[in-house]
Amino acid sequence: MTSKYKPAIFEAQKHVVKSNRKIVEGVQFIGELQRSSDVFLPMELLARFPPSEVENLSVWRHVLLRALSQDARHRVETDIVSLAQNALTDWQNGGYKLGQVDRMNTVLRPLLAVVRVQTSPEDQCVLSALRVLTQLWLRMSPEQVQSQPALHCTLQLLLSMSAVLVKNIEPQVICQALLCVDAVVSQRCADQLTLAALEFLSSLGNVFVPSDSQSQILPRLSGLFGAMLSDRSWPLHQHALEAFSHFAEITNHEEVISQSLCVEETKSKVVKYLSKTVNAREHVESRLQRIKLEKAVIEKHNERLESDRENASDRLTAETLAAEAGADSEPCPKRARQEFCAEEEFSRYVTTAESALKALQALTERTSPPAPPPWLESRLQELQTVLTHIRTATHTS
Repeated sequence: MTSKYKPAIFEAQKHVVKSNRKIVEGVQFIGELQRSSDVFLPMELLARFPPSEVENLSVWRHVLLRALSQDARHRVETDIVSLAQNALTDWQNGGYKLGQVDRMNTVLRPLLAVVRVQTSPEDQCVLSALRVLTQLWLRMSPEQVQSQPALHCTLQLLLSMSAVLVKNIEPQVICQALLCVDAVVSQRCADQLTLAALEFLSSLGNVFVPSDSQSQILPRLSGLFGAMLSDRSWPLHQHALEAFSHFAEITNHEEVISQSLCVEETKSKVVKYLSKTVNAREHVESRLQRIKLEKAVIEKHNERLESDRENASDRLTAETLAAEAGADSEPCPKRARQEFCAEEEFSRYVTTAESALKALQALTERTSPPAPPPWLESRLQELQTVLTHIRTATHTS
């Protein structure tokens, strides 16, 4: 392609990016961007789409930073980190209002791309990103994350970044992250958030938790693994098996493994997965019946994804209109969580509680169990009272 056409093509692409953000998310745009990268020099991309401008971040989050020259890559990474720091400062000065969460997410996406290509934990970009990550985690409230779907995207990005930087994260930050994950896995959260949580949990196998933080982190970790391994969604269950097996291979905290497998059915599935056990040859009719059941599960899963995508699009449109009306200065109102099967909801909560209680039981039945804290008996009595109330309510309803 001759050079005389380059400016016109770039102007057209720049107009498309700024006028229609949805195209940035599409495969078609990514393909066009890749072809442009082949035709134009990195410095030309920098000149046309300066990474120091927020409106161009949707471009740079899709660019393979490793393919850039050292100077170009350094400039892109420096500008993105600087924008992230400025966005965090603005959010802090603005009182952490929910209406400004989208702007924070806009800079976190390319920051994640920057973090993923770093090779040295001492790199200045890594240290700066780690400071931003730490401040955001300490600001995240499990209760707010549970009640505000607008924060789920932020949580997903923080989990993905934490999985990369896990060796540099302080124990208190890990504990806060686990609290936030626990707040959403008991609900029906989006699949991509569940996958990000599994990625983070798996990465914790690389970390040795100090003894003074183990009582806060390890029981929560085993409880979360236990809950996710019992997920009835077949695709998510397979991802959970893979994440748990990776954690089990590299962790020094073997007690987490046993406490995560308190449920016999879950333990059996994990053992079969690790041993790569192949099911016995099926009869033709049995196989046909199994495929029909699996087909129904996959179709239901796809319908749920499509519904979630439509709801997200509707929410984005509503938020855009509200922002144009000046509504971003106030917290977004709570949105009713999409109703789903009551039986599935009961099953999820009971499974989570069962996993936590069996982990506690395993702790007390060790060969040399730790001395129980003085408050344990009173807390168990409170739990017994709660169970009594639940049984009474279910019998009278």
